Amino acid sequence: MRTFMFTDIVGSTALVEAIGDEAWHDLLHWHDEALRRCFAENTGEEVDHAGDGFFVAFPDARAALGCAAAIQRRLAEHRRDHGFAPRVRIGLHAAEATRVGEDYVGAGVHAAARIGALADGGEVLVSVETLAGIDDVTFGDPRETTLKGFAKPVQVVAVDWRRPG
Repeated sequence: MRTFMFTDIVGSTALVEAIGDEAWHDLLHWHDEALRRCFAENTGEEVDHAGDGFFVAFPDARAALGCAAAIQRRLAEHRRDHGFAPRVRIGLHAAEATRVGEDYVGAGVHAAARIGALADGGEVLVSVETLAGIDDVTFGDPRETTLKGFAKPVQVVAVDWRRPG
């Protein structure tokens, strides 16, 4: 069992158009380095990086939740100190998956990606089942959703990363 994280910068195409290629390159470099530091600090294993998004595997949900909160806090701090930071959406889901070389495959990986795609910028969205046994995380009301390609609905919650525990 691993916990999978998918991240994505919201509105990246419009952002590139607004700030230009050179500024986008600099922003993306900062973003990638900031997130990779959070992954390393929280035992995350970068599985894939494409464009402005990451696919990361964690040994457990607590590590993934800590990383997701650290990412959003780091972005909020940069926004406060420098007037801007990209809005990043994060999705988490714990599941069994098969390791194939450097990659993970399986329905749980797809579910994590779909949950990430549902999140808003600045939001950490997590399947309720991922939070099983974790009682020191503050989150919103559960909502039921059907993930694209999945027949059975899942419950997801937004984690309040601004508050510890």
